[in-house]
Amino acid sequence: SAFSSPFRYSSSVACPPPAELAGEWTLNLQDSYGDGWNGAAIRVSNDGVVTDYTITAGATGEYTVMVPEGKLFTFTFISGAWDSEVTYQITDNNGNVVADHGPTPSTGGIKLTVDFCE
Repeated sequence: SAFSSPFRYSSSVACPPPAELAGEWTLNLQDSYGDGWNGAAIRVSNDGVVTDYTITAGATGEYTVMVPEGKLFTFTFISGAWDSEVTYQITDNNGNVVADHGPTPSTGGIKLTVDFCE
């Protein structure tokens, strides 16, 4: 018989990007008040190497991120002081917007419209 527990266990599955999605992706960041993201950031984990992207001052920021083939790669939104001012888009190497969130994006892992595990 199966083990029965009063606790619920969950885990995330991370899959590496396939060859057709490897390459330069773009992060477009906006702040509606124009004073930067106030501590908020998009955290990119590239095969264990973590980099945070943010707007330190001003209303917009654009970054290019190299998405590798066959290595674990994730995006996470880190909350700041004024998330109600924050919006962002993530565009893949083919020019498709794969995430468009805000204002007040959800904290945690960023769900993309493309699934690396397919």
